[in-house]
Amino acid sequence: MGKQERSLGCLLSKTSHLIKWELNNQLKEYQLTSSQWRVLMDLRFQEEIKSNDTTPAQIAERLNIERPAVTRTIDGLIKDDWVVREGNSTDRRSHIIKLTGKAKEFMPRFKEISEKVMGKTLEGFQEEEIQQLRFFLMKIIDNFN
Repeated sequence: MGKQERSLGCLLSKTSHLIKWELNNQLKEYQLTSSQWRVLMDLRFQEEIKSNDTTPAQIAERLNIERPAVTRTIDGLIKDDWVVREGNSTDRRSHIIKLTGKAKEFMPRFKEISEKVMGKTLEGFQEEEIQQLRFFLMKIIDNFN
């Protein structure tokens, strides 16, 4: 591995790429991408905290994704019956995005896939190392918030 490939930025980028690649590979049988999966997981989390009025703009903000990219992702999810778009009673210019019954039915399987990918990602790590990694990653994220 060359000096450039050992730079922290390069390592973080490569790690992210490999995790997304593995997630995409695991999601192939559902014809989903990691980007679509992220939106589904965000909606699931919002439902769990009883926030059922999620707009595309809110998804984009939470996931740090450009709004047009979120709209394209949602369009694909609607086409494949993973989510529905409903009118927003508080703002006629926006829509509410909700999980379909199909999506809710598959959530336990998606959780298994997530755990499998994370298991592969963290293979060989001790629990203390995982906690340290989580702390350091949160610290990096906080630097941008």
